[in-house]
Amino acid sequence: MTRPPGTPVVLYACTTHYGNTEQLLADLRAHAVAHGWNVVAEHADATGAAPEAERPAFLKAKALLTSGAAEGMLSRYPAMAAYHPHEQAAFRDWLEVRGAWVHYTWPAPRHRHPRPDGDDSVDPCGIPAAEVAR
Repeated sequence: MTRPPGTPVVLYACTTHYGNTEQLLADLRAHAVAHGWNVVAEHADATGAAPEAERPAFLKAKALLTSGAAEGMLSRYPAMAAYHPHEQAAFRDWLEVRGAWVHYTWPAPRHRHPRPDGDDSVDPCGIPAAEVAR
C-alpha cells in the first residue's frame, strides 16, 4: 500500500548495542525521505530481543501511533519490533485495531514463506508483501 507524501511516521530500531543505532536510524530516515514521509520521532532500544515492557523506546513509538501523532512506523525488519512470531502477530493485531501500519525496509529472509492466499509474492512473518520494501 502506498502512503502519501507527508504521512507522519516514527522510526524505530532495536539493537543489541548502541554501536550501529545511528546508522540504522539514518537508513530509516533516508527511506522515509525517499517516500516523502514526515518523520515525527526517532526511537531506539539497545535491548536485543527483550520483552516489549523492557523496551522503553518501543513503548514511546507505540504511544505516538496510539495518539495519532504518527500513522506508521518504519523499522528495518520484523524482529526489531517484535522478535518471536507470536509477538509479531500480536503487534500486527495491535496496529490493525488502531488503523496504524508498519513498513519494514528489509525483508527477513529466514522467515519468508508463501502467502496463505496463494499469491506468489513472499510474506515475511505475515506482513503483506506490499508493506515490505524490496
